[in-house]
Amino acid sequence: MKKSALASSTGLLAAVAASLCCVAPLLALLSGGTGLISGLSWVAPLRPYLIGLSALALSAAWYFHLRPAPVEACDCPPEKQSFLQSRGFLTVVSVLGIVFLAIPSFTGGNTPTTVETIESLTGAEKLMTATFAVEGMTCGGCEKHVYDAVHKVEGVYEIAASYADKNTVVIFNADQTSPEDIAAAIGTTGYVVSDFTTSPTPNNEAL
Repeated sequence: MKKSALASSTGLLAAVAASLCCVAPLLALLSGGTGLISGLSWVAPLRPYLIGLSALALSAAWYFHLRPAPVEACDCPPEKQSFLQSRGFLTVVSVLGIVFLAIPSFTGGNTPTTVETIESLTGAEKLMTATFAVEGMTCGGCEKHVYDAVHKVEGVYEIAASYADKNTVVIFNADQTSPEDIAAAIGTTGYVVSDFTTSPTPNNEAL
C-alpha cells in the first residue's frame, strides 16, 4: 500500500505541473509575484510527458491498491492502514489529477479575436495598432486569459494573442484608450508585458 500512496502522489504532482501554464498566473496574482511567471515557460514543452507520467503513476497506484494481498503464513491481525493508504485518499487524488489535467482545456478553446467589426467603423476613429511582448503565455488557455482581460478595455476593436509568438496584437481607438491601459489590463492576468510598440492603423484594416 505504500507503493500505492507514492504512485498516487507522483501522479498528482505530475498533473499539477502539467497545468502550471494556466494555474500559475492566478497563484502569482494572489501572492504578488507576477514576475515569476516567465520562469515557468520551460514547463510547456514537457506537458505531454507530464500528462503521460500522471496517467501512468495513477494507474500504477490503482493497481497496487486493488491487487490481491499476499496470503500470510501466520494468523497475524491485518495491518491497520493510514488514510494515505486508503481507497478514499486514492480516489480524491485521482479526481484532483483529472481536474488539473483538464484545466487548460476549460480555459482554452476557440477564442475569437474580434471585439467589434472593423468594417462597421465610420472612419473618424483614430485607430492604432499596438504589439505587446507578453512573457509567461504557454498555451491556448493563456491566450484566452489575455483576451478576456483586454476585451474589457473600452475602445479595443481587435485582439490577437499568441503564446507561440509570445505577443498580443491589439487594434484600438486612441481617443478612448492607450497602450499603457491595455498593458495594465494584460498585467491583471498575471502575465508580464515586457515591451510594446505602436503604429497607426488604416481604417478597415483588420488583424
